[in-house]
Amino acid sequence: MHNIYLPLIPAELFVRKVKESGRSGPEIRSTNFVQQWRPLTATPISPKAAFKVPPRLLSDQYINIFFQEWAPLLPVLHRPSFLKIYEAYLADPEAGHWHSNKQAVAQLFLIFEIAALSSVCGIKQSITSYDVIWRKALYSTSSTPSISTLQCHVLAQLYYLLKADYARIARHRAIAVSMCHQMGLHHSQKFSSLPTLESETGKKVFWSQYVLDKYEPC
Repeated sequence: MHNIYLPLIPAELFVRKVKESGRSGPEIRSTNFVQQWRPLTATPISPKAAFKVPPRLLSDQYINIFFQEWAPLLPVLHRPSFLKIYEAYLADPEAGHWHSNKQAVAQLFLIFEIAALSSVCGIKQSITSYDVIWRKALYSTSSTPSISTLQCHVLAQLYYLLKADYARIARHRAIAVSMCHQMGLHHSQKFSSLPTLESETGKKVFWSQYVLDKYEPC
C-alpha cells in the first residue's frame, strides 16, 4: 500500500456519521484482511423482469442524499459517471442492456436503499424495499473480480451497516477484501498504467473498503 494517496477524509468522520444515524450494535471486529473469495449465487433475473423505480422526484432525492451525506465519507462512485447511468436508466428502464449491466442495476438500487435508511432523509414513511432487485442483480454477476462488482459489495456493506446486520456485512466484506487482493489494489504500481479516472476510482474504492474493514461498531 506504499505511495498510494489516501483520497478519504479521516475515518473518524465516517464513524461519527454512522453513530449519528442511530445505528449501533454488538461489537464486530475486523478479521484478517486476506480472505477467500467465494462467488454468490441466486436466482437469475428474468430477461422480462421490470425494475420498479421510485417516482422521479423521490429517486432524485435519494441520489442527492447519497452523494451529499455518504459519498464524501466513502467516495466509492464517480458522481458524473454514475449520473449518466442514472439518466440513461430513467430514460428507458426496460432497455435490454440493463439486464446485462447487473452491476449498474445493483448500484442504483443500493443507493436508493442507503438513502432511504439515512437518518437525514425525512422520507422514511412507507419506504419501499429494493432488496430483492439489487441482490438478484449482484448475485447473478460474474465471479470474476472487477471494480464495478467491488463497488457493489462496498455499498452493500454500508447498507447492512445502517441495518445493523453484521452477519451480512461480514460476508460482503470477505468478498470485497478478497477482490481487492486478487486485483492487486493494495499495490501502488497497479494504478500507474491505468487511465486517470480508472486509477482514481480504483484507489477510492480500495480505501473505502479499507475503512469499512477496520470499522468496529460499539
